[in-house]
Amino acid sequence: MPAAASIQQFVDDELRRCPELAERVHAGTLHALKDPERAALYPSERAHHFALLEALTGRAAAFREAFCDALRRRVAAEMRSAREAAAPARGGALELELVDESRVEVDIEISRAAQVIDSTAEWELRELQTFTSALAGLRHVSAHSLPLRPHTYAGALWDATGTVLANQAQRIVLLRAASAVLADELKRGFAQATARLEAQGVMPSAYRSVKLPPGSVPLRGSRGAASALQSLLGEISLSRAAAGAPGSTVAGHTIAGGTAAAPVQAAQIAALVSRLFRAFAADDRVGADARDVIAALQDPVLRLVLADESALHDLDHPVWQLLDRIARIGEDYAPGDARQRRLLAACTPLAAQLAAADVPTAAMVRRALAAIDAEADALWQERLAAGQPAIAQLARVEQREVLQHRLAERLAEQMASRNVPPAVRRFLAGPWARVIAQAMVEHGEAHARTQAFVRAVDDLLWSLDVPPDPASRQKLLALLPPLLGTLRSGMASIALPDAERDAVLDQLMAAHTEALRGRAAGDARAPGAADVVQRLRDQIRADEPPPRPFGDSVIDVASMETVPAEFLPTGVDDGGMPADTFAVGQMRRMFIGGRWTRVQLLWRSERGQYLLLADDADARTTHSMTRRALERLQAARLVQPLPPSSLVRRTIAKLTTQVSLQ
Repeated sequence: MPAAASIQQFVDDELRRCPELAERVHAGTLHALKDPERAALYPSERAHHFALLEALTGRAAAFREAFCDALRRRVAAEMRSAREAAAPARGGALELELVDESRVEVDIEISRAAQVIDSTAEWELRELQTFTSALAGLRHVSAHSLPLRPHTYAGALWDATGTVLANQAQRIVLLRAASAVLADELKRGFAQATARLEAQGVMPSAYRSVKLPPGSVPLRGSRGAASALQSLLGEISLSRAAAGAPGSTVAGHTIAGGTAAAPVQAAQIAALVSRLFRAFAADDRVGADARDVIAALQDPVLRLVLADESALHDLDHPVWQLLDRIARIGEDYAPGDARQRRLLAACTPLAAQLAAADVPTAAMVRRALAAIDAEADALWQERLAAGQPAIAQLARVEQREVLQHRLAERLAEQMASRNVPPAVRRFLAGPWARVIAQAMVEHGEAHARTQAFVRAVDDLLWSLDVPPDPASRQKLLALLPPLLGTLRSGMASIALPDAERDAVLDQLMAAHTEALRGRAAGDARAPGAADVVQRLRDQIRADEPPPRPFGDSVIDVASMETVPAEFLPTGVDDGGMPADTFAVGQMRRMFIGGRWTRVQLLWRSERGQYLLLADDADARTTHSMTRRALERLQAARLVQPLPPSSLVRRTIAKLTTQVSLQ
């Protein structure tokens, strides 16, 4: 059976056992919550204890179905990501996903739950991964051979909490309580899955890591690896037939005695390079297509090393960097990924050029490295260009927030000496400042719409302190229809929630009713002041609401967190982004959306409050992120540098170990 089909069969079998697992987790969590000490709730979480018990009681079926559905969906996404990466990118704008602090808090909690699972079931999980790696046909143990990973289960558990609870704080408490129960269940489940695979005849022993002999030291840095390379060279035995020739002939190219290694040493170097390239060909971490490109470099690498022995003393030599660069392309992308195909297509003619040279030089290799870097940079520039609509949106959002902050300060000063109802005061300094700022960004300060929103502030404040004379009350009656219409239009432009809108209008209605009482009392036939204001409020209909800013985007600007005052311009440089934040163009591992993925920083806004990140797992997905969200992820250690990876160094380490064990 093909490896992919074997893994799929294993995953399907495990998913069929999900309902039983979910029922045990539900029952175990409910039992733990009945004993607060066993549930290990923090003092701040105990206030939710009764709500959690009430939510879980009698909801086993809903919890089970939600958990299993979420697990199937998340596992399918894990297994589908490689296939989707291989497909050409769709046309059109990139998908944009806003990551704010609320979203980050969820990711942090999912990560914590995954860590609980990983630490509790560490040995059972690692053992299962050796079997699934063998099932996948890998020569080494890979965590990616098992789609059912801790973060997948933790994410499914989070999704299941949403079936029984709506409050996010309570869901987080439930996730923490249930993750310990899930971890214990998975500890047993992983062990049972391993036993089933073993009973089916899966034998992973050949793929276990070889232990280093006592006293051996792992290779660190280029000097240690280069020394190991020298040691390997000395260990290679030679046949006497290889000695005595005045020059060395390699693949039809004669290396003159004056510029090449001595004949005996040349034969040693040839044997060493041959051994290295055989090991390269067996490295499953590098994709098959990249291994083919590397194999084509064996001859030119040998001829270069024979002519330039400095490569044997320095693993930072361009020739080794070139092999590592091509190997990294094979490691970083899923097999068949369109970006991998493009980069390897750029590498192929470069390898051919080196092979055609009688004596390849370090300078030629450096030019090849520069060409690969240029192609990688072109990929980045194309993705940056595709992200320009999102960048423009985020730049406008930041500009709006700076303006909003300044307007809020001015409005607060304007209201300081006036008697303004609390709800109206909060409305003007908050949502209405956003309305004006947004209009300034979208239409300009002089636009009629912007000016109408600005005038509405003066009109509104006057309407709350009307002079006690009939003429002023008549002026108020004439003013209310356009004022209410402008207020409604502005509220709609930022999608102000109905509850906030009604609270403001109710306060205004009460204030305007009081101002109109004199008119109503002087005319017995006139309706009451309250009736007048209510009728105006009911009859006023705003013009057709303007198009929502960024209406063609998945960004919901109204839901974005505003930037706190301490992060906005005050005349003092705040130092920009934190020191550990990666630079534009760099890549990092990040836990986002309930999973670890590689991201590349495409753009940072002028004031550093927004970032645009490209998701390396999907060429169509980007994440817009607030600075505060990034800092929260960093504080939780959920942003990490990419792990170092060197095909040449790990191959030398492996060969050195094999020689030491002989």
